Amino acid sequence: MSNRILIIEDDIELRENLKEILEYKNFEILTADDGKSALKILENTMVDLIISDILMPNLDGLGILSEIKLLKGFENTPFILLTGKASREDQRYGFEQGADDYLIKPVSAEVLLNAVIASLEKKNIRENWAKNKLETGLKEDRKITFHEFRTPLAGVNSIFELMELLLDNFDKEEFYKLIQTGKESVNRISNTLNKLAIFNRLDHVVPRVSNFIFDIELLKKICGKKFNKLELFSWDSDILVSFDLDQFNIIINELVENAIKFSPLESPIYVALQDSVFCISNYQKNHQDVGAFEPKAFSQINRMNIEQQGLGIGLYICKKLANLNNAVLECEIAHDSRFYVNIIFSKD
Repeated sequence: MSNRILIIEDDIELRENLKEILEYKNFEILTADDGKSALKILENTMVDLIISDILMPNLDGLGILSEIKLLKGFENTPFILLTGKASREDQRYGFEQGADDYLIKPVSAEVLLNAVIASLEKKNIRENWAKNKLETGLKEDRKITFHEFRTPLAGVNSIFELMELLLDNFDKEEFYKLIQTGKESVNRISNTLNKLAIFNRLDHVVPRVSNFIFDIELLKKICGKKFNKLELFSWDSDILVSFDLDQFNIIINELVENAIKFSPLESPIYVALQDSVFCISNYQKNHQDVGAFEPKAFSQINRMNIEQQGLGIGLYICKKLANLNNAVLECEIAHDSRFYVNIIFSKD
């Protein structure tokens, strides 16, 4: 199957010339005369590569690039910019925005084809790297992973089957309940994929550290409705934290979700902030060994006997992200079966 390429160029003659060159090499070509038309095409059509002029009416090339990089499914789509400008500053800016290549007009057939082939090869390398990285993680415990995807997918399938059966006796309230259940299953799959994406990037993450106050209001903002399930054991004073705020949100969310997920119903979940240490604790039945607990990737205890959601990578991700931000994450199981997680923030 030939690669599909979208050419965005307002100059009709140049657009047709580029199209002719690429079609001669058996590429499937789509064309658009401006950015808005291109985005309309991409609403319903996937492409393997995009070539775009920079200076165009309505939406310029860099604007298109910014929009496309946000579209689901186009995160890894190569983007080649065409321009009459040749300054290094312009080229650097284009690459910073996510362009894969930067061609100066007029473009010869040889230069164009070399750029297209190189960009597609780099795309394949990126995709193969991600696939191999994912497969390495999945092989650590395929039973856990397959279960985590199979269970919610089976739930979604069952919901669709029920909806089909109910079509002849449509009940709005029943349909609403089925939709909510389906959304929960889809969210479970989405959360799992998000964690896998974070796990795959751990070796390349560079924190964007900022200073902010960690107080109860920030905890409420991060937790949302989940905050109502927490009990403040103690909160001596708010603290100034130096941390990547997005990564901080990931850690706090994961710790709160874990505590809720593994706690018996009506069991209290305590949170505390004392002397630059944030602590969250909950009763649990999965881990029996008392003492320090070391989070490991794709590791779950007693999975055969206890139903557990997730891949067993959440705590591991939290520990790694904490370390990247000069903080320490420690876990411990107490004699009363409470599971404690402490984040010790740097005081420097």
